[in-house]
Amino acid sequence: MELLTELETNNRNVAVFNIFDSVCPADEEFRHPDNGNSFLYRDKDHFNSLGSRLLAEPFVDLLRSSGMVIHAK
Repeated sequence: MELLTELETNNRNVAVFNIFDSVCPADEEFRHPDNGNSFLYRDKDHFNSLGSRLLAEPFVDLLRSSGMVIHAK
C-alpha cells in the first residue's frame, strides 16, 4: 500500500481506492464475510452483488473528490 500511496501523492492524475477502509473498519478486531444478514462474497476472493454495492458509494465519493466525476444537479 505504501507504493500506491506514494504514487498517488506524486501524481495528481492518480487516485487510489482502498477497499479495505470500507470492508475492514479499523476499529473491528475481526473481519467477517457478512454484514450480519447476508454474505458479501461469492467465493473466498470475490464480492457478490451485495458486497460490490457496499463499495459503490465510497468509490463514487473518491471519483467526485478527485474531480474525475462531477455531480450534475
